[in-house]
Amino acid sequence: MVRQLLIMFGLENFSRAKPPAEGPLSAEPLKDDQGQQVFAPNYNHIDMPNRILNEEEKEYYKKKSEEPKEIAVMRPAFMDPHFFVRKGIEDRKRDEEALKYAGESGMLLFSLTYGLIDTNLFNFDHGGPWDAQRIAGHFYEKYVEYATIAIGLYAAAYGIPEDKILEIENITFGKSMQDRDYDKIYKNLPEDNVKWTDVGYELYKSGKISPNFEP
Repeated sequence: MVRQLLIMFGLENFSRAKPPAEGPLSAEPLKDDQGQQVFAPNYNHIDMPNRILNEEEKEYYKKKSEEPKEIAVMRPAFMDPHFFVRKGIEDRKRDEEALKYAGESGMLLFSLTYGLIDTNLFNFDHGGPWDAQRIAGHFYEKYVEYATIAIGLYAAAYGIPEDKILEIENITFGKSMQDRDYDKIYKNLPEDNVKWTDVGYELYKSGKISPNFEP
């Protein structure tokens, strides 16, 4: 997710964390701690673009516009949402301890590099150990929504303001997909990605995904 920032700070070869767990790639519904299914905007649902379309394009967009606006979120069975929440809290505590040893002159630089980059955000990069939609060299479309929700869960638990994590996503995403509606503030991000991030924040802040949950 944050490859450009890593390169900027010379950390692109920084060792990555391990995956949340080893396990099957089977899918299961994302549910909150009360056992309620989590729903999120469906990225396959889009509005007809404001341009002249040929017949093939008309059929393509017609099919997509008929998709439901919200769907039940699916996740890889081995990527428990509580993992991302607990890691966010754990990394925040680690950074707070480290900041005690940083002098005032180095506080800003330290917080920018250690507090935003070295807090394992780069593990969400494409193909990274925390990338829920690209696992072992394969792309899984059914996990697209969860991949960004997981970023929201981690960032919310760490304490990164939502606008800051969206700025990071906006910098690193790149406006590359033509069939998506892009956000008006974070112009490199599809609107759905902003909404999925918000779902992650809401799940954590509301206590629906708690670090203390035990099944």
